[in-house]
Amino acid sequence: MLGGAIPFCVAVSAIADDTQVQSGDPAKEKKLEKVVVTAPAIAPKKTLNTVEMGEAAIAAKRSYTSDTAALFDDVPGLSRYGGGGVSSLPVIHGLNDDRVKVQVNGMTVASACANHMNPPLSYVDLRNIGKTQVLSGITPVSLGGDSIGGTIIVDSPEPVFAKQGEGVHTGGSVSSFYRSNGNGFGGSLNAEAATENLSIAYNGSHTQSGNYKAGDGMEVKSTRYENQNHAVTLAARSDDHLLVLNGGQQHMPYQAFPTPAWT
Repeated sequence: MLGGAIPFCVAVSAIADDTQVQSGDPAKEKKLEKVVVTAPAIAPKKTLNTVEMGEAAIAAKRSYTSDTAALFDDVPGLSRYGGGGVSSLPVIHGLNDDRVKVQVNGMTVASACANHMNPPLSYVDLRNIGKTQVLSGITPVSLGGDSIGGTIIVDSPEPVFAKQGEGVHTGGSVSSFYRSNGNGFGGSLNAEAATENLSIAYNGSHTQSGNYKAGDGMEVKSTRYENQNHAVTLAARSDDHLLVLNGGQQHMPYQAFPTPAWT
């Protein structure tokens, strides 16, 4: 009965050790130092299939692309069909177009053109995006629920208000870029002014590129584009209430769509 003897020996050892510790002999007492562990709280994800992206992650990707859908190239399960220079179509787990809901500032936007060649993400410039969220698979009813591929949510930056006692807050930024392949260039301007209760902000951008070249040096026809975006945000707050009005205009003089044949 070897199997029954082992637990018995362990139990006796534990009792003996406990008796030794609590025997009252100071030399045999074991004292542990107080250990305090601190760490920032980890905010749980809303769902396991949710990927969120903030201002810092978005800013790091603005220099190498003018296509808003390219922001999601690192999202698991998401790819895109290349179209025009700013109009690639996002695909989630092989599903695309109407099977993927796209929300821009809380509005569900549909693709333009009879063939849906201009998806909703092409309407908003990536320099006017503050945060994004991608939900793969079934979408909660709170977000519309009418999609089986997933949902992409894009929001503009939050309005900025002056701090208490600051008076009138002003700020702004200017950026530009140049890409040698296709001689692509562009820039953006952001300006804002606000009091403690009122805020106004403007964001404008211009991007333009000629036909780019493939790895073998051949020119890829019909890849040039030009795109201009203007957006104004008005906001007012009082106690726990916040009212935000967004208005924008997009002017796209031309955007070519490449064909499989290169000449």
